[in-house]
Amino acid sequence: MVGAFQHVRRANVSRGAATMMSTTSDHGSRSGRAPVALALIGAGRIARVHARNLRSPEVTVVGVADPDREAADHLAGLLGTTPYTRWEDLLATGGVDAVMVCSASDAHAEQVAAAASSGKHVLCEKPLATDLAGVDSALAAVERSGVVLHVGFNRRFDPGFADLARTVAEGGIGRLLQLRITSRDPEPPPAGYPRGPGGLFADMVIHDFDVARYVSGEEVVAVSAAGSSLVDPLAGAAGDLDVAVVTLRFASGAIGMIECCRVSTYGYDQRVEVHGTGATAWTTNPHPTTSVIADGGGARSSPLFRFFPERYERAYAAELAAFLAACRGEDAGPAATGRDARAALVLAEAARLSVLDGRTVPLVEVDPRVAEPLGDRP
Repeated sequence: MVGAFQHVRRANVSRGAATMMSTTSDHGSRSGRAPVALALIGAGRIARVHARNLRSPEVTVVGVADPDREAADHLAGLLGTTPYTRWEDLLATGGVDAVMVCSASDAHAEQVAAAASSGKHVLCEKPLATDLAGVDSALAAVERSGVVLHVGFNRRFDPGFADLARTVAEGGIGRLLQLRITSRDPEPPPAGYPRGPGGLFADMVIHDFDVARYVSGEEVVAVSAAGSSLVDPLAGAAGDLDVAVVTLRFASGAIGMIECCRVSTYGYDQRVEVHGTGATAWTTNPHPTTSVIADGGGARSSPLFRFFPERYERAYAAELAAFLAACRGEDAGPAATGRDARAALVLAEAARLSVLDGRTVPLVEVDPRVAEPLGDRP
């Protein structure tokens, strides 16, 4: 089964448009099949985001594991399941079909490998690992076991981004010339959030690296980046950035640009534009309502969504629906695979090196494997 999910298939873009329209109520209304028994590792912010979609007839949550007993107890209580402080104990529980990994980033590789080695399908939040050695270790376990691995690049299931990807794949803009992504958080992460050199690229921009590959349908061959620490003193003290611009050169010669910032006074800003020889297409930010108030001072719409849980609520539901479908051997839509996770991490490392050295970094310098044919890579 793993081979069906470890390679990018452009045909998935059009099928994904239907998949991403699913909601929790949609897939919860289906009958005649047993729910997927799922173990949830992690009880922090992203696990709580997923929890709203896990309350579904399609899923039985076997348990929640987190070293913070209070957090595990709270989320397990909301989901009506058993709390654990050790994820190993949860994995050892009988009858688990799949695992959702929502723990700290540095634990992902070990937990994915352990889940896969025990024959369980895995949905892992980004990143799959904090370094390429960890990614490769996790992917080797997945390859040996033949389980499904999806990585939580949920923006592939956003209706606007999925439509752009389909338009490009179907030749709707002609030949791609330029791609632009704007990504701005409303505020820096809280004090306890991990920061460190390259953290902006590996934590925040890694989503945009995946979107660039997904929407363009192309591989990146070189990266150039510039950044500063201007708005988050904790980032500066840790040697991290909070404002950056990244330029991507695709294999076709097309150019991509990602502009990102940890602060946006007007809300969570997420936009993508593709410019081609035949047309230009772009997405705008969705708003909580479509109402507009106009008077002598001008026209005003509702504010943007505050942050990612609200902005991507629909995408998270569709992502889970696709994972459950994949666990049953059905079409997975545009879900990100282990290879996609690896590619995004390579781009993040190339961006970090570019800022450090002040030069364009060819991807083969970060990872010689990017020069191999896609069919030879997991």
